[in-house]
Amino acid sequence: MEIIRKENKVFSFVGSGGKTTLAQNLASFFNEKEERVLLTTTTKIFSPDRKQVPVVLQAETEEFFKTLQKAFSCSSQVYAGEDEKEGKILGIKPCQIKKILNQNLADRIIVEADGARGLPFKFPRLNEPVLPDPPGVIFLVVGVWALGKPLGPENCHRWEHVEKNLKWKPGSVIEGERLWQLLNHPLSYSRLWDKNSMVLVLCGVGDRWQKKQCSFLARKPEVRKVFSEVIMVPEGSKTILDWKNIL
Repeated sequence: MEIIRKENKVFSFVGSGGKTTLAQNLASFFNEKEERVLLTTTTKIFSPDRKQVPVVLQAETEEFFKTLQKAFSCSSQVYAGEDEKEGKILGIKPCQIKKILNQNLADRIIVEADGARGLPFKFPRLNEPVLPDPPGVIFLVVGVWALGKPLGPENCHRWEHVEKNLKWKPGSVIEGERLWQLLNHPLSYSRLWDKNSMVLVLCGVGDRWQKKQCSFLARKPEVRKVFSEVIMVPEGSKTILDWKNIL
């Protein structure tokens, strides 16, 4: 995949279901290449097992970079945030990413810049996602395992915005065309379409019908215009070697 070439240092994950797993899989891939990876967030993410991965907090203090350097001396993967509360790492300010880059402590920085409470679909608020500066390669993630199922608040985060802006009623079945309408609405993720590097990630593809809907999306001229790659990730994937660019 072109997106993981050396010059791409920052990777931002936005959208809905699957972001955390995909971010961790990408980090593991870079670690296998003996690269140092910093995982962080501008929102909040579940804290990792500290017995396996170091966590460095208080990103705005003078001691942060010294502590980060020390953490990388004993681990190729480090989590960072501003604070930790109720089992979650609280996000750093978007401008902190540039400062971390300038210190050259990590080879790659992976940022979760959106939240969806684990649901497969989302219609973001106007202050979402919270992109870092710089955003780098932006992965827009969608949980396509819910394609073909009735849509509602149980599988779409911020459902009230869907009802208000798209006039959809609970129970509407979502397929490829409707998924694109959800993403491409002027108040939805289309606000990101002017960013340099956009990758659409269709996560959790299961049956043949879902694969067909993903292929339909990838063939749309509007999709090809916006995204440099459209990646299909099979259900249960644990490595980026399973990721397939279908653009």
